[in-house]
Amino acid sequence: MRGAWVTASAIVGLLFDQIIKAKIAQVGFHTVLFSFGPFGIESLLNQNLFIWLPVPGVVMTVLSGLVLAGIVWFLLKFIHTKTHSLYIYPLVLVLAGGISNFIDRLSYGATIDYIRIGGLVGNIADILVVAGLVWLFIIIQKEKKHV
Repeated sequence: MRGAWVTASAIVGLLFDQIIKAKIAQVGFHTVLFSFGPFGIESLLNQNLFIWLPVPGVVMTVLSGLVLAGIVWFLLKFIHTKTHSLYIYPLVLVLAGGISNFIDRLSYGATIDYIRIGGLVGNIADILVVAGLVWLFIIIQKEKKHV
C-alpha cells in the first residue's frame, strides 16, 4: 500500500511541477510573482546545478539522462528482490523529480525554479529529489547499524 502512495505522489508531483513550470514560462523569467518575507514565488531559469554550481547545459543534460537511466536500470533489475526493495520507493521520488527537471533541460536548456525559501529557489521536482535522497540516506544509515 505504501508503494502505491509513494508512486502516486511522485506522479502527481511531477505533473503538478510541469503544469506550474508551463504557466511560469508563459509569464516570463526572472520576475517575483509573490513575496512574503523570506518566502515567495518567482520565476527563475536555473542553468546551474543546485543553483550555485555552474555546469554547461549540454553536460548537465547528458549527466542527468545518464543518472535517470541508471535509476531506471536499478529499479527494473531489483524491483522484485527482497535485498533492495527498501530502495525502490525513495528512488521513485528521485526519478520523478529528475524526470521533471530533465524535461526542463530538454525544453529550455535549464530548469525552471519558482519556490523561494530564504536565499534558495527551487521547485517541486527538487523537493521530490531531496525527499527521496534523504529517505535513501536514512535507509542506508539504518542498514549500517544492523550490520
